Amino acid sequence: MHEVIIKSVLPCEGQGSNELLYSLLENTCMAEGLEGTPVFGIRAELVSGGSVIDSSEVRDITPSRNKATVLMDLLAKNTVTPCTLKDVIEDYIAVEGGDEIQTVCACS
Repeated sequence: MHEVIIKSVLPCEGQGSNELLYSLLENTCMAEGLEGTPVFGIRAELVSGGSVIDSSEVRDITPSRNKATVLMDLLAKNTVTPCTLKDVIEDYIAVEGGDEIQTVCACS
């Protein structure tokens, strides 16, 4: 499921502007003991002239829709691009600690 929640605009000198679109991803966990649990991730797309020129996603960040949405808002406020999305989310998880937000399972 892709639901665009947040859009940011990146001004580019002499080239107009690009858009960053952030989407909330919802999957079903398949890990033993957690089967069927909804888990959320985030997708970032860099759009220029109506075409996606770069995209990245990190799945299975948290079972909390609210925590994933808060993280997505933080990514948008800081204009995190697709090429740095994974590293930024990993750093966020490390700072927030395992009790607040973490990768919960491997989904297929």
